[in-house]
Amino acid sequence: MARSTLRCPSCPDLDWGRAGSPYCGVTTGQSVTVDGFIAAFAGRLRDRAQQLELYGASEAAGACAAVADDLEHEFQTWWSEELSIAAASRESGYSADRLRAQVRAGKLPARREGSPGGEICIRRADLPRRVRMNEPQGIDDLAREVLTERK
Repeated sequence: MARSTLRCPSCPDLDWGRAGSPYCGVTTGQSVTVDGFIAAFAGRLRDRAQQLELYGASEAAGACAAVADDLEHEFQTWWSEELSIAAASRESGYSADRLRAQVRAGKLPARREGSPGGEICIRRADLPRRVRMNEPQGIDDLAREVLTERK
């Protein structure tokens, strides 16, 4: 399972792929998948809703619980979306040919749209992720990268 390169909003020094954030609800040192993080975070929101309810803040509790439900629903919709080979290639960092080869070898689950020769569709959750080193973060990084390559 791919690890996110994003940072936890509560702990800027903590990779979302590692547990221990007060928001992730998992003990430090354990690996956390993206879907595991979302489930744990939604669980913490529901716990917060119960606490708010105990303090008589029913409207805030209802809003907190609704946000947890919406988060899980939207995430599951996005995470289970089927992508074309071109879209899967952009998201995974692997070439379309490499993804097709993995499908043919049975290493990557996929579905063919229409007839047996139809377009391959791959769920976002099933995509392999290529680690991208030194990916430009902004215009300054991009300019520096372009200028460095010319030397």
